[in-house]
Amino acid sequence: MLGLGFFAVALAALALGLGRWSFGVLALLAGLAGIAQPVPTSGWTAQLPRVVTSARLGGAYGVDAATYSVGMIAGPGLAGAAFAAAHRAPLLVPATFLLAAILVLARVRIAPSTHDEHHDSSLRRGFSVLLRSPTLYRTSIVSTIGFAGQAAFVASAPVVSRTLGAGLNLVGPLLVSMAVGGLLSTLYLARRPVGDPDRWVELGTWIVAVGFVIMVISPSVWLALIGGFVIGTGDGPMFTATLRVRAREAPPAVRGQVFATAASLRVGAYALALAGFGALLAHGPNVVLWCGAVVQLVAIGLGRWLPGLVRAAAPDGAG
Repeated sequence: MLGLGFFAVALAALALGLGRWSFGVLALLAGLAGIAQPVPTSGWTAQLPRVVTSARLGGAYGVDAATYSVGMIAGPGLAGAAFAAAHRAPLLVPATFLLAAILVLARVRIAPSTHDEHHDSSLRRGFSVLLRSPTLYRTSIVSTIGFAGQAAFVASAPVVSRTLGAGLNLVGPLLVSMAVGGLLSTLYLARRPVGDPDRWVELGTWIVAVGFVIMVISPSVWLALIGGFVIGTGDGPMFTATLRVRAREAPPAVRGQVFATAASLRVGAYALALAGFGALLAHGPNVVLWCGAVVQLVAIGLGRWLPGLVRAAAPDGAG
């Protein structure tokens, strides 16, 4: 909950400082908000085994993953409505929801941990566990690189919208189509959890790649929307399966560190990829979309190859 409060304060300060403080100060506040961003999400997800029974855990991860899609659907609309009221208001919307989340989570009963907690460097311990477990290592590679590749969708959406003759009016529907695909697939998995999450990490990434290809070949608005929907439909199972693999493989005493480290890697990779895809837009949206599809295949390939390479380099059992 401390992370939620820090995140909310950073966003509120950023909103209040717009137009009043220097760019350097605003950039620092944005950076602090970004640092805090993985903490509440990964920290809460890591606590799910202490909130629900093991029999319901698979569905709980599906519901947790679905909340991201709900946010993608509701967030832009709320931010747009807030912007109509005041130019600082869009930043105050998430800050308000974060404070509300603190009040809700304060009423959630979390079972006490039966394991010794480690409070040394979370990042160092998280990396250590990720590297020692071939399954966690593979899943982290596929989900991190694949998620970074999805930035191609967001980066290209405005140009795709203009290319199809819709000006910027199609940007919102494109983002919503992806979010709806993710929401429906994760809600389905919440009711019918998959039995083999390891396989779905890779299968979901393949589906995302197919969605990018559909967008490349789309001659119409409707096919572009279908492409976005397919990308979301693949991301939902991939993300849900990733959460389940992390929870299964991470030792309970360091589960929070593993979730926080993995979430930080995903967010950082996505931000870097978004900047790179933005630069590639000079060559047209199709180049960016093709790159998004190729990155999914690279994620799958590296996920199969790198863990074996690490095991070969560490024959003493460290891998």
